Amino acid sequence: MDSIENLDPKQVGALLLNEKGEILKSQGRLDNNSQIAKLILNILQDANSIITLNREKFVRLTITLKNDTYKVIVEDSKIYIILISV
Repeated sequence: MDSIENLDPKQVGALLLNEKGEILKSQGRLDNNSQIAKLILNILQDANSIITLNREKFVRLTITLKNDTYKVIVEDSKIYIILISV
């Protein structure tokens, strides 16, 4: 899964990052948004430190705000960030 187009029918933006947090692809409201990329990477690092204690593998994170939802999926050393407008 290297495509960020149409990951969700309601998406209004998307980012594809490598494991270092570098933007590989972007579109829509998240087009080249390095600030969101950095913020999500920091959240993932914090979440991963908690999950590591339980020896679980991180797969998906959802951040729900008043008007937007961010879906974050980690797969094959890539980080997919999907923005959905509620």
